[in-house]
Amino acid sequence: ESRPRGAEGLGIISLRMLPGLYEIEAPPRDGRLDPVPARINVPPLLSHWTSVPLQAGYALTDAGEEQLAGALHDSLRECLRSTSPSPLGCPLAAPGAHGLSGSWRLITEPQISVSAGWMGVFTLYARDGVAEFTVPAADGQAPRTHRVLLDARAMGSLDREGEFKIGRAHV
Repeated sequence: ESRPRGAEGLGIISLRMLPGLYEIEAPPRDGRLDPVPARINVPPLLSHWTSVPLQAGYALTDAGEEQLAGALHDSLRECLRSTSPSPLGCPLAAPGAHGLSGSWRLITEPQISVSAGWMGVFTLYARDGVAEFTVPAADGQAPRTHRVLLDARAMGSLDREGEFKIGRAHV
């Protein structure tokens, strides 16, 4: 029995199996995802038995991680081009510079990590980066700088056709 499962585009498959050890693997994809098999041991019982749900999913390859990281870096670079102290949709905010214009620069690159989720969703996290917003000198005052922590994430998932898609980075 097979039925669709939500927006992920993946499905649930129910199998009736004879006793034994089985390995189920999702079909191969492009170079960004590697299939990860699921293993199950069906016991020799005469009564009805149901296993816990198994996920035959995917792991990101180095190329998949690079693509997610690239999407995140592109979004961060766009944020750093802003002259606003709180660019819309960005993890940057210089509260002491509200209403002023200035420029952003990256002081410390964020640490990157990847987390695999359920049903083909992957999240890339960028944490502990530091950015600086500088308000230029005006009316005889020295330039003012505001340093802020930088945390962001990007998500990738399988769409309804089973293709790997990168969503907009959530910065």
